[in-house]
Amino acid sequence: MEKIVNTAIVNHLEPEKALSIHQYGFRQGLSTSDLLTSLNHSWVSEVNRGGAVRVLAVDIAGAFDKVSHRGVLHKAASYGITGPLLNWLSDYLYDRKLQAVVGGASSEPYKIDRLGSHKGASLGPHCFCCT
Repeated sequence: MEKIVNTAIVNHLEPEKALSIHQYGFRQGLSTSDLLTSLNHSWVSEVNRGGAVRVLAVDIAGAFDKVSHRGVLHKAASYGITGPLLNWLSDYLYDRKLQAVVGGASSEPYKIDRLGSHKGASLGPHCFCCT
């Protein structure tokens, strides 16, 4: 279901040019390898023109875990996502809980109000946060 919703969101955002041309991850036909190729081309071109290149790489651990559900819904609505799709996203995010289960023993459910990405997820902050 997540893949279907992700496809619907991307199909809505692509024609509107709502996604940044600098967003490579989670885009059809683009990858982080494409990003590295583009950056390498820019850097080499600048050096060949006699310029200098300075690079600062930052990886903020857990950054997506800090994205507010309310913020994601507001940004989705600002991009014209309304009706059943926005309602589905709201239901998907509303009252989410985490719970650990180990060897049949369960922790108490913990309510979350931030949108993190789990491995293999099709929906996550990347849909709206990097635009």
